[in-house]
Amino acid sequence: MGWFSKKADPIQSRAHQLDAEIAALESKIKKLSDQLDKNAQPAPSIPRLRPSVPPSQGDFPHHTTPASVATASLVEVDLPPNIAAPVAAETPAHYNPSGVRKFDLISALQRFRKSVTAPEPTNPKLVTYLAAGNIHGLRPLRHEKRVARNRFIVLSVVLLGILFAIFKLLVRSL
Repeated sequence: MGWFSKKADPIQSRAHQLDAEIAALESKIKKLSDQLDKNAQPAPSIPRLRPSVPPSQGDFPHHTTPASVATASLVEVDLPPNIAAPVAAETPAHYNPSGVRKFDLISALQRFRKSVTAPEPTNPKLVTYLAAGNIHGLRPLRHEKRVARNRFIVLSVVLLGILFAIFKLLVRSL
């Protein structure tokens, strides 16, 4: 009998296989990148620009207007080529003449919708596989739900039967 033996977990064994494949691919990528670095010539760097004014704690201090920040001097900054230059999300049009941020209804609705909706799963394909039962060795999720539901119904009926029996004994003794 296999009472004390642990069943093999198909997901765990597959995870070990995938980890081994990932390690092999990473070593191959590292070897190819080293080879590429030896053969590559240095490319001319593209200068990036950023404002020389440090960012303030608030949106804009009361003595600084958005127009003066927009016209501030620019300083060259060298960024790695894999980092894209940041997109300016806040423009002077987002602020009124006194430097206070205007109310933006669309972004407020987007923030509200984001706070209400459930977060996206990190691996939607795995969620689909678990729900459909396409992983070899695992039962579909709907089967597990049905088993749990049936177990709850049976235990509820047994509990009601026990309570009914206790009630009958109490009524008979009075």
